[in-house]
Amino acid sequence: MKLYNPGPTKAAASADGLVKYLVSTGRAVKTNITWSDNTASGAKIGDVIAYDWDNGRADGIIDHVALVTDLNDQGYPSVTQHSPTQKNRYWSYSEVDHDWIEKLTPGARAYLVHIQ
Repeated sequence: MKLYNPGPTKAAASADGLVKYLVSTGRAVKTNITWSDNTASGAKIGDVIAYDWDNGRADGIIDHVALVTDLNDQGYPSVTQHSPTQKNRYWSYSEVDHDWIEKLTPGARAYLVHIQ
């Protein structure tokens, strides 16, 4: 029996386009984030964290975005996202899988999209 695979949600399919639009119009600056950087390159509330994790190998296309919605006392950002819904999760941790994204998806990359 063949399972139905609808592919990514509209939001996920538009993630790369959103980041490209924000950067190309000067509304944002995109910066690499290392997984060990707890501050996510100095993320601020309202910034976007973009993830490139195409089956464990970064391919240069943004697969997912999350909005920075909180900063703790040390400046570590939490993000909120849709699909799957996660509210105020640590930017590099998966609440669904209960593990670090870097460990779950070796080769994945993350970017700070700092809104100007």
